[in-house]
Amino acid sequence: MLPDFRVRQRDYLLELSRSLTEELDLEKLLARALRFAIEMLAGQAGIIALKEDGWRVAAAQGIAAQFLSYLTPLLAEENVRELNVTELNRMLKELTYTASMGLLNGTALPLAAHGQVIGVIFIFRNYQDLFTPNDRVILQSFADQAAIAVYNARLYGQVSYEKQRLDALLDSAADGIIILNFYGIQRDARFFDNPNEFRPERFSPENEKLIPKYAYTPFGGGPRVCIGNQFAMMEARLIVATIAPRFHLSLAPGHVVKPEQVFTLHAKYGMRMVATQRERVLAY
Repeated sequence: MLPDFRVRQRDYLLELSRSLTEELDLEKLLARALRFAIEMLAGQAGIIALKEDGWRVAAAQGIAAQFLSYLTPLLAEENVRELNVTELNRMLKELTYTASMGLLNGTALPLAAHGQVIGVIFIFRNYQDLFTPNDRVILQSFADQAAIAVYNARLYGQVSYEKQRLDALLDSAADGIIILNFYGIQRDARFFDNPNEFRPERFSPENEKLIPKYAYTPFGGGPRVCIGNQFAMMEARLIVATIAPRFHLSLAPGHVVKPEQVFTLHAKYGMRMVATQRERVLAY
């Protein structure tokens, strides 16, 4: 059976885990995680910096307003934005020691989720970092739980924002019709690398599985998806199989290809092609 203090540590971590994972409001979650971290590390104050385009102070407790007003623009500086957690920890330690005239030290708990650093908890203390192996296990467990909770809260915030935006669109549309910009969606760099390049391999069986749902919708989607999509794909294969062995097709010289979005996307001036008959190869 575990020693009594180990049992208390385990129960404490479970309590923290429940308290963190039940909160989906990011601002409240960060404040709660920071309070727990200060308590666990017997600190006097702390901050949570999140990694987005750069570092930004997302939560603070017990920090003097003057120090915070200095730290916030400092983290936004270009040379600081690219720092990793170790470099940021070193910078904050030096800054803390200097600002407190040697009275305070600091320690950082990296927040990593899905193999990606999303932030750091930095705690200000008046004694050096002296952690036993058991301390490090407990602190790492807490940091992992906090990182997952922060990651989930950020996702929840993004989903809530998108839902509100969609609700606003639907409310403004009333009983009208919404026409989605499929041309823009299917050329969005968030979903396709170099979206304007012609890359047929994007739609190979293994790559097609990686395309997000509704990022590529040649036949629409949902309950009103085009009922002729399977027939259209079969028809396209038959046409290619019939023409390609007999003719080589090339764009007519000087013809301008300009896409035009009406209800569907088509070439504004048509597609004038030159068909050159292929040489027939007789098989024996």
